[in-house]
Amino acid sequence: MHEIELPQNVYNQKIIDIMNSLNDQEVRGWLERKLQYGNEITLGKRLCNIIKTYPIIKKLFTNRDEIDSFINKVVNTRNYFTHYDENLRNQAAQEDLLREITDKLKIILNMCFLIDLEFNSEDIEILMRRNESYKNELKR
Repeated sequence: MHEIELPQNVYNQKIIDIMNSLNDQEVRGWLERKLQYGNEITLGKRLCNIIKTYPIIKKLFTNRDEIDSFINKVVNTRNYFTHYDENLRNQAAQEDLLREITDKLKIILNMCFLIDLEFNSEDIEILMRRNESYKNELKR
């Protein structure tokens, strides 16, 4: 799913207006590359939307603080391992916690596949209860 912040025509016009205000071609080229994906929503917002949209996925969490903590940990971990930003090292999941969030992400992804295949919540629940990772996640 390709989600964006603004309608594409509004975003494109903002980019055109910004580019037209710049005189330096080097700066224009740099900014154009930076803004190429600027209208896409962030990983954190994507995860938040998925969790709040589907009650069956929301059941994996006990409260809002746990959801926020999970999302922050996923985003910081992805950014640390993708960009090797040393400032994120202490905020990124390591070892056991990395395994835990990876397992939870796999479960969420599997549920999203089933939802996209138009399984209803009851059938997804039945299938997931047969899944050892899901059972273990519910115990945590």
